[in-house]
Amino acid sequence: MDTRESKEVAVAELAAVLAELGLEVEPSAGSDGADLILPGPVMLDVTTSSRPTLAWLRRRLRDQTDSSVLRVLVADHVDPGLRLELEAAGWGWLDRSGHLRLVRGGLQVDRRLSNLIGPDTAPIDPLARPTGLAVAVCLLEGDGTDSVRGLAAAAGVSTGAAHSALTELTTLGLLEDGQRRDPDLFWAVAARWPTRWYALGSGPGPDVPVSVQRLLRFGFDDASAPGWAEVGDRVAQAYGARVAAEGPPRFYLPDQRALTWALRTWEPARDDRAATAWLTVPPTRSATSARVDLGNEFLAARPIVVALDLAADGSPRSREVLEDWARRGRQPRVW
Repeated sequence: MDTRESKEVAVAELAAVLAELGLEVEPSAGSDGADLILPGPVMLDVTTSSRPTLAWLRRRLRDQTDSSVLRVLVADHVDPGLRLELEAAGWGWLDRSGHLRLVRGGLQVDRRLSNLIGPDTAPIDPLARPTGLAVAVCLLEGDGTDSVRGLAAAAGVSTGAAHSALTELTTLGLLEDGQRRDPDLFWAVAARWPTRWYALGSGPGPDVPVSVQRLLRFGFDDASAPGWAEVGDRVAQAYGARVAAEGPPRFYLPDQRALTWALRTWEPARDDRAATAWLTVPPTRSATSARVDLGNEFLAARPIVVALDLAADGSPRSREVLEDWARRGRQPRVW
């Protein structure tokens, strides 16, 4: 439960940020259920949590009765999945790591901010490391019964790295009693997943010299090892998601060298509209291993990797596809 002191600090922080943006903000007497008042008037009711989860928010929403005030969550980090839930519920938020959103009637504030918590006080983030991401992805695929050694082998990391990741994920509240917290872990991973995509001007295809194929790291001969892994709408559709398979294919490549040789072999597109394919190197190399043969020219990434690629897009359309995919039982409910 949030303490009175943390609530007072959160109200003061929000008031200070609003004042810096040039908005007139006044304290409320409290009898109207609000903490701050903006011109309009818009009444703001502040709720604070250092690391809120979707389960925490949904409990709050069940108890919510008064819609006359704009509820604002103040937290150290507000992950993408939580932001979507807050927006759908009509809440605002102040993410101390750098984002303010308040939308109510004529009030439209959606601003990036300077980090309010500073680099020295940021929590340990195992998801900032490829090894931590690899462990988290394996946790999303499994049932939580694997040993640390088995998890390390599946993720392709050392036992020590797996143990550290599990400890840190527990500290962040993304694991509890050794079990993942769904859907918080998924959306925390998705928040670290966005990548830079590169457009090809022609290709790709396997009809290149064998010597170049080795440099491109296609990995056709061993689906279990890292190699080209197709993601995107076509693969999601093949896995059972209801999505139109439109546009050029998208591929995860196992490393930067493979990406460099792909861009040398087929050349970058002049502009996005001329793209014949999109390529990137994912945040963790493990996303390109244990690939699946769906009968296409290239092997496909695993379903959880395809889901994370969709979630990283961040659009309402992608969220709808994911919700429908899980609701119809075509994917385990981890988001």
